[in-house]
Amino acid sequence: MTGARSRLVIFSPMPPSMNGIADYTAALLSHFEQWYDCWCVVADDAPDPLLVGRWQAMTLSEYRHHFDRWRNERHLFQIGNNTGHAYMLPWLEQVAGVVVQHDAAMPHMLGALAEMRSGHQGFLEILNAAHGRHGGQIAADAMRNGLWIGSVTQEFDCLPLVAARARMMIVHSRLAALRLKAAAPGVAVVVIPHFAQSRALGIGRQPAVETEDQSIMLLCMGFASRAKRIDLTLGAMALLRAQGHDVRLTIAGQVRAEEDDIEAQVAALGLESWVTITGYVAEEDIDRHLESADIVINLRDPTAGESSGTVGRAMAAGCCVVVTDVGAFAEMAEGTVIKVPRPQMRADCLAAILAPYVCSAERRAQLGRQAAAHADHHETMEIVAARYRTAIEAAYAAPSPALPSALAEVAFHVRQAMLFIEARAAEAGPAFSLWWRETLLPVSTNGGHLEVIGGNGGDKLLANTAFGWTGHKGSGAVGCSALALVDEQSWAAPGECLAYIWDWLDRLPMLQSVTIEVANPDRLPEMLRFAMGNRGMAMARSAEGPDIPLVSEPGLQWVPRAWGASFVPAAPPARGRI
Repeated sequence: MTGARSRLVIFSPMPPSMNGIADYTAALLSHFEQWYDCWCVVADDAPDPLLVGRWQAMTLSEYRHHFDRWRNERHLFQIGNNTGHAYMLPWLEQVAGVVVQHDAAMPHMLGALAEMRSGHQGFLEILNAAHGRHGGQIAADAMRNGLWIGSVTQEFDCLPLVAARARMMIVHSRLAALRLKAAAPGVAVVVIPHFAQSRALGIGRQPAVETEDQSIMLLCMGFASRAKRIDLTLGAMALLRAQGHDVRLTIAGQVRAEEDDIEAQVAALGLESWVTITGYVAEEDIDRHLESADIVINLRDPTAGESSGTVGRAMAAGCCVVVTDVGAFAEMAEGTVIKVPRPQMRADCLAAILAPYVCSAERRAQLGRQAAAHADHHETMEIVAARYRTAIEAAYAAPSPALPSALAEVAFHVRQAMLFIEARAAEAGPAFSLWWRETLLPVSTNGGHLEVIGGNGGDKLLANTAFGWTGHKGSGAVGCSALALVDEQSWAAPGECLAYIWDWLDRLPMLQSVTIEVANPDRLPEMLRFAMGNRGMAMARSAEGPDIPLVSEPGLQWVPRAWGASFVPAAPPARGRI
């Protein structure tokens, strides 16, 4: 690039926060500084960042105070399944940026975000925003039955909410890209693998000189979550020791005792003398642990689509690494790691897989050399940082995404009214309209004219202030669209409301499109039969099933939805009305 250097605002935890993504961002900054003037935004309650290099830091409050100065700069959001990332999501709704999605599911982060938004009510609001009306109903059911967040967040997270305002999403595996595409089909996704960083160690290591009394050091590194199946590693270790192999284990990472009582498992197997638990490991100590390890074990069962920075770093260090052959780990190049098939995720199978490598330093070194060579060719810091730069510049060369949700920029009093309606809707069922959550109304980019049929003042204000439409100025307007909000319960006969709407639309010449939301979709076939019988309209069948009659007129396309429906012209109308 030529001319003035661009500024890059990075939302991310930073060291000394005990967060792997903090270390990841800090490592990238030394390369970003050759292209950008970098500013990092940390949470108000985060420890003061360790400033190394030319980049600068500010708290969220400082960023908020000077928001007008930063809003048009390039933004990069580092988001992971950690409570320390919840502070940044509300700002992603304000500034469309590039999002690095480190985890394909984020139950911990979603729980923290819900607490920030008044607990249970915040959880309801988030699932409404991310998954529409059905998400809100699921959240309400969970709260009503006392299940709270943990039972729901594994399946219903905020990926659609994150992706909705992102210019581009960066992930670390093809699996994460597929999950993201399923959650948000229209978002641009780029796969950039974890960089392989090892400052202290060279490429590949020579086999150690074996002696009869030499212990084989196993290493589990990172947050000791239950999904990392340290219980299997302990069970395999006990079996190997029973077979006469002198193996020891270091668990180098923060232990969540409330999630997995590792110390109790160690005691139950009688391994206290051969297992060391260090707690959280600072960045400067990671290489020391890798250097002393003979085999690095990083299992996942279950997996939520996450990748592992520890694995990439261990590979670059020339370590012999063991992973589960599932999720993103299954994508790792053959011959660079030991992959444990998921059906063999048992202590006895793991012991049998480890035994040949426990017995042979040459075998361990050979695998380590292949891993380090692969990392050196494909995953160096320089390669990964350059791909980040390419992705960021491509994202900002494209138009900013349109606001998909009304609630990000709507006036406060309207927002409060809509949230009140949503809270009532979760309890009352389908009688309430939540059209703004279903995105049935497109965002107008040119201030087009819109007639709201059947709504109230709040609906019209929301359409105008948050979706960019202007009110209809009379029957002579050309190029008008309509939003019809149908509450079938307020009409005497099924479908009478739809017949009324079609009669009403006769007064709108040159109608471009009409979105009709039905508040009671269970009675939609009956309503349509009534309306079509009165107007003599043709019947058509939905692709979703033979029992749902649809409207078919020239230039009109029926788009089925989970609830409600959208009418969009497939071609210019043959007549002056639809």
